[in-house]
Amino acid sequence: MSKISKTLVKETSDRVMELFEDICKIYPRGSKKEKAACDFLKKFVEEQKKKGIILELKHQCEEREEKPINNIVITKPATPGYENAKKLALQAHLDMVCQKISGSTHDFDTMPIITEIKNCKERGKIMTSKNNETTLGADDGIGMACILAVLESENIPHPEIQAIFTSDEEDGMSGARHFDSSFVTADRLINIDAETEGTLYYGCAGGIYANINIPANFVKKPEGTALLKFEISGLKGGHSGIMIHKGRANANRLMGRALNYFIEGFPNIMLADILGGDAKNAITTKAVAVVAVENNLVEKFKSKAKNIEGIFKYEYSSLEEGLKVSVSDCKESYEKVMAKDTLDKTVAILMTVPNGVLDMHTEIEGLVETSSNLGVVALNEASVSLICFVRSSIESKKKFVVEQIRHIAEKVGADFVADTDSPEWNPNPDSQLMKLFQKTYSDIFNKQLACKSVHAGLECGYFFKRFFDEKTQKSIDAVAIGPNIDDVHIPKETLHLDTVEPVVELLLNVMASMD
Repeated sequence: MSKISKTLVKETSDRVMELFEDICKIYPRGSKKEKAACDFLKKFVEEQKKKGIILELKHQCEEREEKPINNIVITKPATPGYENAKKLALQAHLDMVCQKISGSTHDFDTMPIITEIKNCKERGKIMTSKNNETTLGADDGIGMACILAVLESENIPHPEIQAIFTSDEEDGMSGARHFDSSFVTADRLINIDAETEGTLYYGCAGGIYANINIPANFVKKPEGTALLKFEISGLKGGHSGIMIHKGRANANRLMGRALNYFIEGFPNIMLADILGGDAKNAITTKAVAVVAVENNLVEKFKSKAKNIEGIFKYEYSSLEEGLKVSVSDCKESYEKVMAKDTLDKTVAILMTVPNGVLDMHTEIEGLVETSSNLGVVALNEASVSLICFVRSSIESKKKFVVEQIRHIAEKVGADFVADTDSPEWNPNPDSQLMKLFQKTYSDIFNKQLACKSVHAGLECGYFFKRFFDEKTQKSIDAVAIGPNIDDVHIPKETLHLDTVEPVVELLLNVMASMD
């Protein structure tokens, strides 16, 4: 039975959605651009103080590794009767993945996210961006909104709360990595950045970026050649951790296969430009290459492209219904193209670098243990740059995959750097916080709470590492929860509104049980 009245749960849940709408109006909110979100929080605290709610804000604002760190901690005293309860940290991140559909004129730096609510027969009441034009930012705007609703309430019982808002979670977790631990004295933490209601996460994979730079040699575009734009598009994409097991096609991998196919039939083909993906942690939905082909072979090239489309559509017939391969005349002018050796090296890496699920967990059934996502490919001024995001719940396996990629890069004479190494968060089956959530969930909903480790990066890994005590071999007791969010990191991102209230009810009752 719920300790919190249904009226208070409903009021809080409604307030969460109002606050989320406010958060959607903040811009910019992309990674490393969190200043506006910090200003929003500062204004929020000042408004609450005027209402008589005591909040203390600390702002960690600094430059680390040429990245702006914007972490904020807001402390709220315990409510009457909870003064002697252990302090509790609530945590969410400020940034979002900024993705939009092809042809969209949306500017994330100057425009808010426009939301839309729909009644869906299969999924109930849902929220997306208007016309699914952009990512919604529920990851992790909804986590921010939940915490703010608790901070501003005068009716929710709770111990002292230390609300942590971190920056740059979506592009390296530099906020959590450099978090000033002196800001927090709590020994238990609830992360609100999970995406499945009814499931609690108490472990996650670590991750690292593997960066390859192929030195690009250029030559003058040969006479008698036509520039063609070859494009692979229409793929579903998705989160490169929690959706990697679905087997969806990666446009960068397909581009490598296509270019290899063209090299075999067009020995004089040359590459003028290449671009695939702009988010390291998203499965690439689109890749484009500009190639120079002899004038008399243009029609043959187009015919071969149709063959490639047929092959890919056959291979992914049940997964990628929107897959499309197209060839068009290139409208841009390129005086120079890449030399043959640069094309060969690029194709070699696109074809061989690890991508997709690499190993399944040996103890947790159905959990991906190790994976790699070839998220970004781009031509810079002097090199072709490729970025893989390697994840694993076992550090040695993560390092092994990084070494594989390094060997491949070095074999073709490319530069290699691995950076932004985030730690895994090992599951603790004896977590007292997890057990409290299990009991509370069962009492309220009369069913069992699923407890899992997730193949995605959560900032809990950094907090677990930062607060680890070598003497006791213990760290902060952490769990992660959240409502249902589908298709995170892509424009189809969908928040299931019917799952927000159960998460709020669970959170409020857990806090009320911390007496």
